[in-house]
Amino acid sequence: MPSHLPRSLVRALTSVTLAGAVGLASPPGCEDDQEPGETATFVMARLEFITQPEPDGTVRGFDLDHVDHTAGSDASGCFKPDFVSPEGESGVDNQLSGLGAALVVFGAENVSTIVQSMVNDGTLLLIAEVGDLHDWRNDPHVTLRFRLGMGPVDVGTDSLLVPGQSFDPRPGYQFEATREASIRDGVLYVEAAEVTLPIQILGVDLDFPMLRGRGEFRLDEGEYTLDGRFGGYVPISAMNELVEDIYIASGMDEGLTNLVRSVLRGIADLSPRPDGGCDYMSAAMELGGVRAFVLE
Repeated sequence: MPSHLPRSLVRALTSVTLAGAVGLASPPGCEDDQEPGETATFVMARLEFITQPEPDGTVRGFDLDHVDHTAGSDASGCFKPDFVSPEGESGVDNQLSGLGAALVVFGAENVSTIVQSMVNDGTLLLIAEVGDLHDWRNDPHVTLRFRLGMGPVDVGTDSLLVPGQSFDPRPGYQFEATREASIRDGVLYVEAAEVTLPIQILGVDLDFPMLRGRGEFRLDEGEYTLDGRFGGYVPISAMNELVEDIYIASGMDEGLTNLVRSVLRGIADLSPRPDGGCDYMSAAMELGGVRAFVLE
């Protein structure tokens, strides 16, 4: 560079040259250059549908429709009151919690035992994948994907699946990941997730969809566990199919079958129609996951 140039100009040109060589820093908050995070994979060793309220009258679940009918109900909730959760959240939607009596009619008093046995024999292997994970304690942008696995299982002395097992993906039960997920203080918060669970009750196979779901799960990196709750919208049409299939398979009295159908229509509380009915029932389940691997 010619020596007659002012030193200040030389310094400025040198700075520009170095900046071009190493690249300019990304603006604050820009994540385009961030490396993809890890994927933490869990299989649900514990799966419990919430079909009863708690002894104190509270109900485990979530406010799914963001409308609080705890103090009173109206047409927007199909005139079904909401509940208060054990944690104190009002507006909780979980009409499945009132279905216990109808299940007794079917002879399925303990749905939780039925479902847990399906987990332990490997016929209901629900897998959760937390993707793009950079920090198990606080991460503003992660994903959650549910899918089902299949394969032989090992069950421990605690009657739960042993951590660290590998499974094949189950065809037809691979669901879209939601990006409406984040981690705050070790808790994974999820919106807009969905899953369909293949369940067998009284010898009848049922696909139990839970749509537009919300979840909260405590993550433990050291133990590699996921524990929490998931709730969602269940189409009443799916429940009606279950009643019809049980009626055909068991020869249940038609009058009793119609009574159960009426009960199901009566507990629908989401997505109101102009005629006053609702097309979906709220439901929730408790989940406990341990480390797993999916063989792609």
